Amino acid sequence: RHLRAPAAVHALAAASAGLLPEDLGRGVCIHPYHARFCRGLAQRLVQKPFQIRLAELRDLPRLCELEALARPVALQVPEQVLRARLNASPSTNLVCTAGGEVIAAAYMQRIEDDSALDGWTCKSTSFVHSSNGKFVHLIALIKD
Repeated sequence: RHLRAPAAVHALAAASAGLLPEDLGRGVCIHPYHARFCRGLAQRLVQKPFQIRLAELRDLPRLCELEALARPVALQVPEQVLRARLNASPSTNLVCTAGGEVIAAAYMQRIEDDSALDGWTCKSTSFVHSSNGKFVHLIALIKD
């Protein structure tokens, strides 16, 4: 029996082990190309000095530290907003780790369309997540 998964699942599994494509712009071939699953993924992976994985609630203390290091006080997102992001969309928030420490984060969510963002701010936008949304909205990238 063959278990088929979306290409993103294969890519995240490799990235969590520090294996990423040698050239992100080219050389990644997914088969079949337009299917919702991935039968084959051809790419040249190389070992990187960091790993990328899904963000978890246990990362919250470090994510709060990153907020304090990377942003002016007026733009910092409080812990309860970060917690809401992780809970609302656990499969679209990523962290980058090096030496076992979180050094960066990417916060994303699925939305139906860009009109879902009307009237929301970066501190409240996590509340428009739609698990069946057609688009991925990049909320923020933050690094040490």
